[in-house]
Amino acid sequence: MLVFLLVFIQTQYNFIKINAKDINVLVLNYKQLRFVLIFLDFIQFLILRAYQAHKKMLSS
Repeated sequence: MLVFLLVFIQTQYNFIKINAKDINVLVLNYKQLRFVLIFLDFIQFLILRAYQAHKKMLSS
């Protein structure tokens, strides 16, 4: 994910002209995206556990 962020910065901006505000916005977007991905992983884990419990209950 960090590689994607660095490639994005390199392709979209000239490094000499980047100011701190642009970098802060990109870092904030990266942190928000990371939080969403972790949250979705957690939801997927809960759904998978519920499905496995349901499947086990049906096979008993």
